[in-house]
Amino acid sequence: KNWGASSSLMHEIARDTFDAERFYVVTRLMWEGMENQRPAAWKIVFKALTLLEFLVKNGAERCVDDARNHGHVLRALGQFNYYEGTIDRGLG
Repeated sequence: KNWGASSSLMHEIARDTFDAERFYVVTRLMWEGMENQRPAAWKIVFKALTLLEFLVKNGAERCVDDARNHGHVLRALGQFNYYEGTIDRGLG
């Protein structure tokens, strides 16, 4: 299944990180998605991680710094798990 955003949308979000005000909005929403560790919300966590990876590769340099500053959130996700039946959807 395709749970992700289109590449054109991802590039537009990455461009937004070069503007300080938009960077704050984008990253605030992204980190809120990752910090929402309600197991049933695994798709939100997955999408937020996918966006973070894209921003680190294609966004402003401050995205890398922001990821480093939120290392504690990323480490906590190493313990995240959620099972749908017998399928592990949130393997950390």
